[in-house]
Formats: sequence, structure tokens, C-alpha cells
Amino acid sequence: MRSIACAVLAAAALAGCSSAPETAEKPYRTVAAASAEEKKALWDPLAALAGEWTMTTQKGETVLGLRVEVTSGGTAIREAIFPDSEGEMVNLYTMDGASVLMTHYCHVGNQPRMRATKTEGGTWAFDAAGCGNLTSADGGFMGSMTLKIRDADHIEQAWFWHEGGKVAPGPVLVLTRKK
Repeated sequence: MRSIACAVLAAAALAGCSSAPETAEKPYRTVAAASAEEKKALWDPLAALAGEWTMTTQKGETVLGLRVEVTSGGTAIREAIFPDSEGEMVNLYTMDGASVLMTHYCHVGNQPRMRATKTEGGTWAFDAAGCGNLTSADGGFMGSMTLKIRDADHIEQAWFWHEGGKVAPGPVLVLTRKK
């Protein structure tokens, strides 16, 4: 009986979706796909970061700092910061036209979005592009991040906290690929 009820609800939901008026405003935008050259420059080096990355704490301990995996048929990169810990946070990277969009699922409970439109010398500058679940206009969020790929085994992330119209340096993660 339960499966019949679920099927009826699903059919009703689908019927409701298909009956939207043709003139309704669409809550999305379209973009031109990235060229092969843009994708190679922006996406491929990020996808090559797949794996586990360690870092040294202020106490001199080596800990797992990042776990990076390519997912969704190669269209998304999931990055867990401090994976498997109470402080775990997740970044999700996707191509959005000729840029990379990153959403940071922060431990403070909001979801800042950042966009990188180019890379220079192995450095990506992710700049604020909005923030989900921001409960105050002056509320704080991780609004930007600079990623430096030093070589295939060494990267650095410098985070910046945005609050009340000001930007302050946040944590810097210096990471080495786990072998």
C-alpha cells in the first residue's frame, strides 16, 4: 500500500511540474560551455588533485587535511577538509561555463559560493559569488580562497573570512600528497 501511495504522490508531483505556464519566469540561467582550452586550464589541474593530502598541525603532528575525489561522471570534485573528523567541511567544485564554481559547506552552517575565472602560474583565486544560509547581512562567512598548486605533490589553500564588509585572513593549509 505504501508503494502505491508513493507512486501516486510521484505522479502528482510530476504532473504539477509539467503543467507550469509557458510564460513563467525560469529560476535559472544558461551559460556557454567552456572551450576545451578553458576546461584544460581550469578543470583538469583540479581533477588531478584527487587523492589524500596531509598537513602538519601547530603541534607538529601529521594529520589528514584533505580528501579529494572526482565524482558525478567527472563533472564534480568533492573535497573534504579534515575528513572523518568533527570539524569536517566539504567543498564541491563544478564547471559553470568558462569558470569554476565552488560551494563551501562550512562548519559554521552557511554555504558560501566562490568563482574562479582564470588561473595564473598554478594559482586559482576563488572570489565571493554569494552565500546560502547567511542569516544576517553583516554575518560572517568564508568568502574567498586562493589555491596554489606548487607541484603534483604540494598545494596550499589560503582562506579569507568576510564579515561586516571587511575581509580578514583565515587559515592557510599547506598540504602534501599522501603516498
